Amino acid sequence: MAPPAIPGLPKNRQLSAKESTLFKQLLQLHDTKQYKKAIKTADTILKKHPDHGETLAMKGLILVSTDKKEEGLELVKKGVRNDLTSHIVWHVYGIVHRFDRNFDEALKCYSQALKHDPDNVALLRDVCGLATQLRQWGPLVESRAYLVRTRPSMRQHWVALAVALDLAGLTEKAAEVLAEWEGTLKEADPGEQSIGPKVTAFDYELSEIYLYHASLLEKSGKLFEALAYLDECESEILDVPSWREARARVLTALGRTDEAADAWRLLIQANPENKAYYFGFLRNRGIDVSSDLTEKSSADALQVVTLFGKQFPKSSALQLLQLAYAHGDRFRELADAYLTARLSKGVPSLFADIKDLYADEAKRQTVQDLVEGYREELSSSGAFHSSDDRVQPTTSYLWTLYFLTQHYSQLGSFPRALELIEAAIAHTPTLPELYTAKARALKRAGDAPAAAAALEEARALDGQDRFLNSKSAKYLIRAGKIAEAEEVLGLFTRKAALSPAFDLIDMQCLWFIREEARAYGRAGDLGMALKRIHQLVKIIEEWEDDQYDFHTYCLRKYTLRAYIETLQFEDEVRSHPAYVQSALEAVEIYTRLFDNPGLVKSLTGESNGLSAEEKKAAKKAKKAQLKAAEGAGKSGAPAAAAPPKDEDGLPVPPQDTDPRGHALLKASDPLAEAEKILRPLETLAQNKVETWSAVFEVAFRRKKYLHALRALRRAHALDANAPSLHLQLLRFRKFLDSNPELPSTIAPVIRSEFEAVFPAEVSTEAYNSDYLQRRIDDSAAVLAAARGILEVRGADAGKEHAADLVFQLVREETKVDRQTAEAAQTILRELESSRVDEFRAAAAKRFPLSAAFKTPEQREKEREQREAQTKAEDGKGKEETVGGAE
Repeated sequence: MAPPAIPGLPKNRQLSAKESTLFKQLLQLHDTKQYKKAIKTADTILKKHPDHGETLAMKGLILVSTDKKEEGLELVKKGVRNDLTSHIVWHVYGIVHRFDRNFDEALKCYSQALKHDPDNVALLRDVCGLATQLRQWGPLVESRAYLVRTRPSMRQHWVALAVALDLAGLTEKAAEVLAEWEGTLKEADPGEQSIGPKVTAFDYELSEIYLYHASLLEKSGKLFEALAYLDECESEILDVPSWREARARVLTALGRTDEAADAWRLLIQANPENKAYYFGFLRNRGIDVSSDLTEKSSADALQVVTLFGKQFPKSSALQLLQLAYAHGDRFRELADAYLTARLSKGVPSLFADIKDLYADEAKRQTVQDLVEGYREELSSSGAFHSSDDRVQPTTSYLWTLYFLTQHYSQLGSFPRALELIEAAIAHTPTLPELYTAKARALKRAGDAPAAAAALEEARALDGQDRFLNSKSAKYLIRAGKIAEAEEVLGLFTRKAALSPAFDLIDMQCLWFIREEARAYGRAGDLGMALKRIHQLVKIIEEWEDDQYDFHTYCLRKYTLRAYIETLQFEDEVRSHPAYVQSALEAVEIYTRLFDNPGLVKSLTGESNGLSAEEKKAAKKAKKAQLKAAEGAGKSGAPAAAAPPKDEDGLPVPPQDTDPRGHALLKASDPLAEAEKILRPLETLAQNKVETWSAVFEVAFRRKKYLHALRALRRAHALDANAPSLHLQLLRFRKFLDSNPELPSTIAPVIRSEFEAVFPAEVSTEAYNSDYLQRRIDDSAAVLAAARGILEVRGADAGKEHAADLVFQLVREETKVDRQTAEAAQTILRELESSRVDEFRAAAAKRFPLSAAFKTPEQREKEREQREAQTKAEDGKGKEETVGGAE
């Protein structure tokens, strides 16, 4: 007999009393992750009610949770179709989308669920989390306000509403919400956990709320209220440094100079190494340290920090600030004391500490004169100055040589830097820092193989040093020795991992991914370069997705200020240098693939559609699938076997079916892929000319001419003389001249707007010549003008003139950096010029250490010499070991 109908409940959702009880058990089993029992319970219900939508959806959710995604998703969809008015099926469908990080679709499903159950608190919380994730502040504020109205006794809802209003830009209203609610927080809950003898968890929460409230008042400009509030809550705030910092900032902003000075002094006394406190004190005195200081401002700042220096004579931060504000003889006196104290102690980071002072040429020269004087005096008398009575330890001379090596390396005087470091190594051949300084100088000079060899020597001195291990691997990758670098890194990665590279990518080691992407790109392996770039992009996406869990956690723990900072970081995470550089490199690769479709075949070695490696990988994957199917058939069990685990007990990752990145090379629309990666930079890296240069390259090829013109205008506003912009302006003008019949809807706009950056009456030839004359002292601009000749006249007609212009870069009177000279040599090779060897020889005189200007014979000879030296040192080390044993 059928159960009686329940009024108001759709017929397809009605269950008997027994099945209703089972369904409640099903929900509990899912919540406690008892999936096997839950599946059995769901099957029991479905035997009697096979079309029950909510049960179908729950079973599908459980299957998705047990790695049966496709089967589970079909059941969830079927459940939704069978009961479109159930909040449970829509909630489940949203959870499945959330598992896939498809937050947009998840929010749509949750919104549908709320239509059918608007008072469901769990649903509302999920909606709030998704709205925050998607930065949809309107729905967030609305949902949080509804929760406050329906559950006004829960303090978390009030705080969450204040945070939502703050995120939506309604700071004053957020402060008002907290002010209204704080009366309910005066008494602690009876069941709260004790942290110490007098402090409870509630006290910490309350302290954080007070500080957040004060920050809202400060942010909204209500400084008098903020100061009064901070003073009122002083006894309740446990984070004393943050309270003092906020009070000092507010007093400074209010112009209450004396009180603010006392507040900053209190902070400085607590932590004299924090430069921000000194900057705050100086700002309170009317000295803006964020801008270039006048002579008077520098003198005033020096007077202030000198007074503090007498109070805190051991503060390194104060000593560096005195060096920053001092000039002339006073700077020389302070620098002498600072340098000799640290050279005597042997502080390896000394150069890094004062490197910022090198922006001032006079200070840079003073430092050079001082340290060169130390070197000469130490080598003769063993003291820093001839008037010194105290003889320095021999290590002082060593650290002086080390400092001078870094100094000359920074200035680009590489022969002098290498001369000094060789002397230091001869003095003490067992100090790894000396070899790292040598490697850095060689790297800057352009000799990557020799730099890698130097760092390998450093690593050999201390095989247990992770820093030296990673540094050596980085230099090996830059030298093109990728396999050797991964072998070195394997000394510290998980032994059970598929490979050192796999483990480093799994640990989100960005520097490794970046270096390998660039190395593969230089080697012409564009598939692997793209593979590494997409792996880095995936990591950034994971960072964005990972914030979802904190939307609830941070509100529950009341870490409100840190939560707001985290969201701000996540909003700009794609401005991370690693992402910006990777995106620009991806655009370069994808545009090459678009311009030369045959490049894919040459890179992948295609044969009947698949490369040999892809066929091998596909065959291996198919074999594994057949083996798994046979095992399941023999056992007769419908449930899949437990996923295999490695020696460390971690799940074995699935087989990589695209080991060389060939699938990425075969993208059906390379420009669409480039545009997808590049799009975030239009907002987050809009102050970089390189961003708009890349945007132009993609838009121009996609025939989005308005977008391309916008990119040119944005780049022109940033730097009208940028070399990349110059070439793109010539290309766009040449395109307009050769395409007079643009679509009538956009032609007038394009031509009129383009004239603002490239006058119509000026020819491309004249524009290029004028650019060269204006920027004749800029080597990068001269190189751009040479490329401009090729763009305007064509490769054949402009070849000789462009080559003559390129040769100007290697004249003795021309200032040119190594990278520009290497780019110039690349142009000559692309033109198949007969003068390549002539240019290489001339450039080799300017940059004798650069590997790019050495002949293959010279590079091979140097490689053999390094190998011979390494073998000799290894043999010497073995002899010493044997001698010691005897």
